Amino acid sequence: MRLQRLLGRLPAARDEALRAAIRCATAEELLTLAHTRGIELTPQEAGEVFEFLHPVAGELSAAELDAVTGGAGAEKDGPKTCPQCSGELDYRLERPWVHWRRTNPQCGYQAKQFLPG
Repeated sequence: MRLQRLLGRLPAARDEALRAAIRCATAEELLTLAHTRGIELTPQEAGEVFEFLHPVAGELSAAELDAVTGGAGAEKDGPKTCPQCSGELDYRLERPWVHWRRTNPQCGYQAKQFLPG
């Protein structure tokens, strides 16, 4: 399943739907939530989405980040260098996967870049 396609099927209130999905305790609960919100989701897709939203351990892989952002991993909009010290910015996708946090640990610079949607 392509998570980017699933995100495209979400209603205009995508942020609210993602926050509700994160609160689901099981894939079955996620499937019920999707159906009550009018989102078409198969039991298999619900299981995959649940596993993605509730990883067992560790950080998301580059492939998982690309799936959520539509392949924006290496093509993020915005500056690649810090506007304060010209150092390299670190990008981190934050839950519920609606924005990138740009930081520079050298000087403490922080900013958010919201994903279109």
